[in-house]
This record gives sequence, structure tokens and C-alpha cells, in this order.
Amino acid sequence: QPPVSVTLTAFEAYALDTGVKIEWQTASEINHAGYNLYRSDAKDGAYEKINDVLIAVPENAVSTVGGHYKYVDLDGGESAWYKLESISLDGSSELYGPVQASTTMDVESQNTPTDFALAQNYPNPFNPSTTIEYALPKAADVSLVVYDIQGKAVKTLMNGMQPAGRYTVVWDATNQAGEHVASGIYFYRINAGEFTKLSRMTLLK
Repeated sequence: QPPVSVTLTAFEAYALDTGVKIEWQTASEINHAGYNLYRSDAKDGAYEKINDVLIAVPENAVSTVGGHYKYVDLDGGESAWYKLESISLDGSSELYGPVQASTTMDVESQNTPTDFALAQNYPNPFNPSTTIEYALPKAADVSLVVYDIQGKAVKTLMNGMQPAGRYTVVWDATNQAGEHVASGIYFYRINAGEFTKLSRMTLLK
């Protein structure tokens, strides 16, 4: 008998200004193909699949480490309920949930962040693009730069003054000249006022 394909550690949904952001975290993924998401207007109502294609496990992801997934349902609302379905490589499936969209993140996102922060990029590993989020509790001169493993600057994603708030930047794995870079390990560093932080990410092709 094959081992259980997924160990789920978190499954949450947050109502945004437009749609619902669904996040889930796994501790391990073995013999696993991917996920489907289902939405309903009522907890015990009829659930309808919302993703067109299977939400795939990142290629070459380490199965024993798990992953962090995010999906935005543009048609979802505050009252929506969600179920998550994991699909094994052998075709068997398991359902998790339901969870209801919460407005906590919506309320939080309206408020000014209390601390400077740089989140881990997602997805990671990635191909062809990845998203980086950061938070500024006050206006700051922000520099967000991607570096290669030799420490050479590859691309500047942000350089300039920004007001307090939460920000999202997408890196499409290109350099400053717009050329696609090779697969491998990269670093991204933020400098915002006196705050500085470095994180690593992996580009797989």
C-alpha cells in the first residue's frame, strides 16, 4: 500500500477586495500529482470545481518537505466555502475542509503593517515566475534586488520611495536586459530604511 500522499498542516481562505485568497501548507507530499479546489455558497451545499487545470506540485519539489500554495478565486465572496482535493499519482483522491472565507486578512490589509517584513517567495521552487511580498509600516526608500549565487545583481525589482503598505512584486526569471536567466539558486534582498533582509529561491526549468 502506497504511503498517504499528503500531510496537510494548514488550509485557509481570506476574503479580499476582489475575490478570495486560498492558502494551504503541507508537511509532506508523496506519490502526489496535485490539487483541485471546490467552492460552495453553503457549508453543506453543492461544491463546484473552480480551477481549470490541476494545481500541480512544483517539479522536483522535495516530497518530504511539503509546500506552500496560494490560489486567488476571483469569483469568490465573503460567504464562500471551500474544499481542497488532493490527487495521488495513482488517481486516488482525498478531500479536506470545508473552510469558510474569513475577512481577517481583509481587515488586516486595510491597516498599516506594524513591522517591516519580507515574505518567502511563492511558488518556490518556481518556473517561469514567482511572487515576492513585503510590508512597510512607514514610508521608506525601498530597494529590492535579485542576485545570483555569486552575489552579482541580476535584476532590480523595486528602487524608490514607497508609502506604508503591503506590496507584491513578480519576478519573471529575467535579468535587467530582459533575457531569461539559467536555472539555479538566486537570492533576493530588500533594503527599506534601516530594515534589510535576504532570502533564497530556486528556479527550476
